[in-house]
Amino acid sequence: MLWLGLAAWLLQTAANPFPETSASIEAGRRIYVAQCTQCHDAKGKPVVPAEPGATKPADLTRPKDWVHGMSAAAMFETLREGTEEMAGFKGKLRDEEIWRVIIFVRSLWPEDLRRSAPQD
Repeated sequence: MLWLGLAAWLLQTAANPFPETSASIEAGRRIYVAQCTQCHDAKGKPVVPAEPGATKPADLTRPKDWVHGMSAAAMFETLREGTEEMAGFKGKLRDEEIWRVIIFVRSLWPEDLRRSAPQD
């Protein structure tokens, strides 16, 4: 049981344990489409909320504009725990699925940011 707890902790605090490959991007895309397209379109752009006065979701293609950080660890924390504006995915997605979504979202970034993205 201790090993499972340690493995979960490592997934939450370390750099993304999955390599950025076309297969991992596609795996993340499938999870993203199933879980995230109510608020962000398939290309990472914000979907305008139907409810008047609701907060517009972040543009996932413009990470420099994000308030909660663009490092792998910051993205993991944001997706898992949520923010004031976004519900977290803890209990909805396994940590491994969150990491895969991060790989996909980073594939939407401009090329120069993908090369220089902080990993931890």
